Amino acid sequence: MGSNLDDIDRGVLYLLQQDARNTTAIDMAEELDVSPSTVRNRIDQLEEDDVLAGYHPQINYEHTGFPLLAIFIVTAAPADRAEAVEHLLEIDGVFEIREMLGGNENIHVNVLAKDNCHLSNISDKIHAVDVEIEQTELTKQCRTQPVTFFSDPISSDETESADGT
Repeated sequence: MGSNLDDIDRGVLYLLQQDARNTTAIDMAEELDVSPSTVRNRIDQLEEDDVLAGYHPQINYEHTGFPLLAIFIVTAAPADRAEAVEHLLEIDGVFEIREMLGGNENIHVNVLAKDNCHLSNISDKIHAVDVEIEQTELTKQCRTQPVTFFSDPISSDETESADGT
């Protein structure tokens, strides 16, 4: 489906990104000016097409006893990158890995830690994998927002310049 998303599909995706837990099919139907059954059918189709691949909670990890969020930027040889990622995912505290397209600093490893000692232990385990840690960044704050590609199309009135062209 991917590139065949229409305005209703994009609207459903946008509204789910805003608050999937508390947004009902009825709420979305009113917002999108369609029936609730249309919304439910669209969600079912988006799930079947793997456009909607899951529903994930937003967790305040600081409140769970893991106040440190760090990003390890590492380099793995291109031929060894896939295997390195698998080993990195086995490390307790690693919750997300992003593989970059190429060059150095080609793996970004997101980790959660209880304290500096715990973070140091995770760092030691990352070093034990055949990668080079290029840098480590502590995250002060993480913010997300819905992807605006799925919001209502910008009207032509909003795209006009100040001189009316």
